[in-house]
Amino acid sequence: MEEMNANAVSLYPNPAKDRVTIDLGYETDFNAIVSVFDTKGQIVLEESISNGNTQLNVSNLKQGIYFVNIKTSNFKKTVKLVLE
Repeated sequence: MEEMNANAVSLYPNPAKDRVTIDLGYETDFNAIVSVFDTKGQIVLEESISNGNTQLNVSNLKQGIYFVNIKTSNFKKTVKLVLE
């Protein structure tokens, strides 16, 4: 099995308004957990994804700064997200 590279992960658009695309740069099916944290460290959104390019609906979140944690069996990466 090919290993995924945390450096290949991208999250766009950033800043965002209602949807964010998470691109893991990987075509094969897998399992990952995406957790969105506010600046207080509270989980405000959590989803399981199973493909390398997924849209995340963030329209229910308030404007501000968040941290998106993406965790698979091969890596863990946190990305800063700004919502307008």
